[in-house]
Amino acid sequence: MIKDSPEIVSYIDGGSVYTEDGNGNRYVVKYADGHTVDVEFSDAFDPEASESGEVEEEQAEDVEAREPEQIYNIRVVWDGAVDFAESYNAEDVGDRFGVMKNLIARYGKIAEEYLGISAMELDDQIKQRADEDKEESFL
Repeated sequence: MIKDSPEIVSYIDGGSVYTEDGNGNRYVVKYADGHTVDVEFSDAFDPEASESGEVEEEQAEDVEAREPEQIYNIRVVWDGAVDFAESYNAEDVGDRFGVMKNLIARYGKIAEEYLGISAMELDDQIKQRADEDKEESFL
């Protein structure tokens, strides 16, 4: 795992990067031997994956199912190569939380800074959402 790599000694925020239909940020990661690499995180809307077909819309039984999914892609480019790429449906909180959890598990503090949430805070939100879902199922 990158987050536990003993070779990485620090990172600094390198500023935002242009990402069409989304957001991105660059970090400069410093290794123990002194060399640095650029790491870019991005989270962008994927219009192709978000399109729903006419047949799907016609067959949809309810209004919510007729609306196209809002698919986003989170990517991490580590030293010029794609190191992480995962999609999620922005309308599905559980889906989004899952990708965030995977990102933090792989990149640790850098991912927490990019996402603006710590692993502990994310776990609390996931637990709170599960509790709310449980309460709603009893109603």
